[in-house]
Amino acid sequence: MKTGVMLNEYVKRLPDGVLYDLRMRIKQNLSGDRAVVANILAQDKEIDKWLSKATDADDFFDMLELVGEYVMKEYGRRDFNKRNK
Repeated sequence: MKTGVMLNEYVKRLPDGVLYDLRMRIKQNLSGDRAVVANILAQDKEIDKWLSKATDADDFFDMLELVGEYVMKEYGRRDFNKRNK
């Protein structure tokens, strides 16, 4: 399966609370946030397998950034701001 399709399907099946948490941690990137994001992603076997293919730390962080792009798109698609007004 292509990476883009896999990530798109992954973020679409995330519960709202998990998507919101991922978005906040990816966006703010405070101390420890990358580790929390990695732990959340590792709960999905397919995503965990994909992340394990990283050849070094830079590659791994690039993969986390790619996931972040899909998380942000899905967050925007679900439009949390309009729901909370």
